[in-house]
Amino acid sequence: MVKAAAEVSIIDGSTWKPLLMLQIVDVCTHTGQKWDSNDYRLARFNLAQKLINKSWAVNLIAEIPPREVPDRVVWCDGGSGAEGHPKIYINLDKPGPNTCGYCGLRFVKKDLH
Repeated sequence: MVKAAAEVSIIDGSTWKPLLMLQIVDVCTHTGQKWDSNDYRLARFNLAQKLINKSWAVNLIAEIPPREVPDRVVWCDGGSGAEGHPKIYINLDKPGPNTCGYCGLRFVKKDLH
């Protein structure tokens, strides 16, 4: 988002031209990165909009309900074949959902009683 901050003049040869100084308001990213409005790194967004993905992976994976499985040990490989991650085994002896350390999928041991 761009806001007008102040109007100043610059010398172009022998004439003065008004120039509108722009102040860029930074938006927070998924990593919590947000620069001060005077930070020099925001200069790259003077002519182009800063694009930020509002769909953070941690929120998308939290929308997937835990998988109920009858076994004490399950494996997870990300579920996408070559696009997944190395196969790991997850022990479900602890109560509640147990999370895959790579992709964040959750597994719960389903009681058969």
